[in-house]
Amino acid sequence: MQKSLTTTRYARVYTTTLRIHGNLHANAQADISSVFNHQRPFFPMTECKVYKKGQTFKPEAKDLMTTPEFLIIPKDTVLWVGGLEGKDLVRQHVRNLYLIYDHYVLKGEVSLPANVRLSDFLSRSIHEKPFQYLFNVEVRLPEAGKPLLEVPVAEWLELTVVNLSKASGLFDIAEDNTPLDLSGF
Repeated sequence: MQKSLTTTRYARVYTTTLRIHGNLHANAQADISSVFNHQRPFFPMTECKVYKKGQTFKPEAKDLMTTPEFLIIPKDTVLWVGGLEGKDLVRQHVRNLYLIYDHYVLKGEVSLPANVRLSDFLSRSIHEKPFQYLFNVEVRLPEAGKPLLEVPVAEWLELTVVNLSKASGLFDIAEDNTPLDLSGF
């Protein structure tokens, strides 16, 4: 039996309790979301820096907990993964999507199949393939008493993989002041 070729990609994994910077390993023919949507309940990373939970991209030195060469991470703890590149991924029928997590709000573009409502896509994805790509992502850090759309963007990312099942809320908003259309829900 021949072992499949793997590629190594740097990533920043944000979990429910930690921030992990290191290398993800995936089958050379597979995309990164398939690593997370695979039935195996964990995934490996190498050359890791594990930081305490926090909000900023560049963690402070005091937040560094350990630097293992090899780490196994349970997928059910992953909120989102940043630091990825998505030049080869095809985008079609793009919709804006906001995902609310405990300390982060991510706004980006999700690619939908043709003739599928956003609500149907989300319902199916959450149960079957909860890890989905989000393109052109803005990371916002909520501030008490400030409307979400007025919170400054803390970081822009070309691509993330988000765990839809761990989001506290998801919404689509037209940013041209078009009234919110809830007919699909």
